[in-house]
Amino acid sequence: QTPGEVKISGFTDNFASYLECETDECEELPCGGAIGSVPTDCEVKEPEKKKGFPSWAIAVIVVGALLVVAVIVVIILCIIYKKV
Repeated sequence: QTPGEVKISGFTDNFASYLECETDECEELPCGGAIGSVPTDCEVKEPEKKKGFPSWAIAVIVVGALLVVAVIVVIILCIIYKKV
């Protein structure tokens, strides 16, 4: 019986035969998905780094700016009420 076709993104081989394996003699999939490939030959894909500021940094900048504005308003109010 011929297995169906199961493709996994990033691999070229058909993985259907591995899914139907029911014995202890099933081989482990090599990193490239091809029988006989050497795991040390596989390229490790590093996750892509996001460019720009992280969201927490933007939040810290906004909160800091609001605190500076609040302090300036308090100082101005103190000066105005001292003159009255």
